[in-house]
Amino acid sequence: MLKKIFAVCAVFSLAVVGAQAQVGIFDGNMDIDSGRLGAVGSASYDAASDTYTVNGSGHDIWDAADNFHFVYKQISGNFILTADVGISGGLATQDWIKSMLMARQDLTPGSVNVGTRVRRDGQYSLQWRTVANDTNSKGSTAAALRVVGLNGARQQLIRIGDTFYCLYQDPADGQWKEIEHHDVPMVDPIYVGLAVTAHDEGQIATGTFTNLELQELGIFENAVTLDSAHNAHVAVPGSITHANGVYTISGNGHDIWEAGDEGFFAYSELAGNNSISAKVKWIQAKGGTAGGNDWAKIGVMIRENGADPASAHYWIEMRCGAGDPALGDRTDAQWRPSTGAASQNKQIFKPGSTTDNVFQTDGLWLRTTRVGADQFMSEYSYDGSNWVVAHELTLPMQETVAYGIIITSHTDDQQMVIAEVSDVKIEPAGGASAWVTDHGDWVVEDGVMKMTASDTTDPKHAWIEQDFGADYTVQADVRIVDWTNAADMSRAGVGVRIQPGAEVQGLNLLFHQNEGRVQFLNDKRGWGPQEAIPWVIGAWYTLTMTIEGNTMSGSVAPVGGSGWAMADWAGGTTQTRDDGYPGLAGNSNVGEVWYDNFKVIVGGEVVFEDDFEDASTTPSWELMK
Repeated sequence: MLKKIFAVCAVFSLAVVGAQAQVGIFDGNMDIDSGRLGAVGSASYDAASDTYTVNGSGHDIWDAADNFHFVYKQISGNFILTADVGISGGLATQDWIKSMLMARQDLTPGSVNVGTRVRRDGQYSLQWRTVANDTNSKGSTAAALRVVGLNGARQQLIRIGDTFYCLYQDPADGQWKEIEHHDVPMVDPIYVGLAVTAHDEGQIATGTFTNLELQELGIFENAVTLDSAHNAHVAVPGSITHANGVYTISGNGHDIWEAGDEGFFAYSELAGNNSISAKVKWIQAKGGTAGGNDWAKIGVMIRENGADPASAHYWIEMRCGAGDPALGDRTDAQWRPSTGAASQNKQIFKPGSTTDNVFQTDGLWLRTTRVGADQFMSEYSYDGSNWVVAHELTLPMQETVAYGIIITSHTDDQQMVIAEVSDVKIEPAGGASAWVTDHGDWVVEDGVMKMTASDTTDPKHAWIEQDFGADYTVQADVRIVDWTNAADMSRAGVGVRIQPGAEVQGLNLLFHQNEGRVQFLNDKRGWGPQEAIPWVIGAWYTLTMTIEGNTMSGSVAPVGGSGWAMADWAGGTTQTRDDGYPGLAGNSNVGEVWYDNFKVIVGGEVVFEDDFEDASTTPSWELMK
């Protein structure tokens, strides 16, 4: 499926005539008329039977202009529209009366549009117009793309990017089956809803749409109510709506815990290392007409199989906490190490702690990141900019996994919990979240990685847990901003074969002690060769370090200029330095160092780079190998 984030569109100038009142969840309803309508349509909603009834006349929805009755809602982004769709009335001899689940660019008769159509005889297929006012409307023509016997059956229209999918639930086996998909580019926002035409001017056809669900997915591609065979306590399906970048998500279910999960999950599937982040805030978690208990949860999750209630997963969540109403007072990292295994937990905040719980009233930003193939990390933030690493874990998962928002009420009845989710991003793992750090404060801001040291803890490192083999080159631009009390512990630069453990140690090329001195260091063995190189505090320099077998080599140069080569350190890798990760070496004294344009080079090709740009506007790294 096409994966795409949508842009906000320009405002259209519409010829809207006869717009009527809101119907159910839809904003309005109206006749679309190019001059061949013949009779006025109408629409109504009966809550007791959960049925929309749409009466429509008109020549057809076809050729260069459409004539029909439309019930609509304006939305942006991906969506899933599902209903039991039926059609009746009109002339008994007219098979081409239609009920449709439809998406339109605008409300003009010649608008770009796409929709699933079911006829009186139950024939079901997809039709579309990709160019406004084009006489060449298209529809499924091959017999294999027209399924019969589906008048009244459950049908579905899905938008993922520019692609629209036509599905039906097979009455024979209950399985969802795709008939066809087609690209129909539209610019957000668009109109989504229910369409009925009598295919005869002056006649009235009646369409019924029962048990309708509209999942406004925004950037997500799928939504599922997880109902575990282990517990089987989901009473009501969850839902998601999206407007102006804010999602409203509701769900219920026994819990996201034990060997199987119950709740509502909206997600997209991606390969590689990515992160999902969002600001979460409870709207209705306890009390009133909606229940939940202290353990209701909302959070961001990476899940091996999005639709499997027993799937392996890793996430960070916020609970509703005690009180009535409660807005959140506990945050945990949780995971299931393999399909069907028992869930595990690491408490981050807890009631009664000294943690600043300002997020109780204003929400909390959460982020879950796949840092490496089997490496995961959870973070939280009070402002969406300054992130705190809460937990890290090694957990095997397949290459393509689901990234999404999940909610559960932790109850066994029909009581729903509701949360507001905003500032949602699914993006390549980048910035500080792509890095694992040990000692010192590391933060990405102003387009650089900044490392601040307030003590003399040694060593201090940040590294990328990607396997690039044993031999590679690391390069980064480095600027010493504050070299307080320059002494032996004043050191900063780049590192290779960094090995996590009780003491994170590696091989390094460093600015050392005083201006004008650069030196190799094996953290486990000791200092290596040094060179007198005229660097100064406050200037940017490019440090390049290569590890090949047991030999280290390197160079230093002003950014964009020519520089100086280091003498090779043959045998400098001894003392268990035969593998490890590339990264940065921080200052072991008090001070501040900035880093930019980090690269890993293998065989003369850049296979990884991070320019530390703001991840909210540009993905900050790309794994190119």
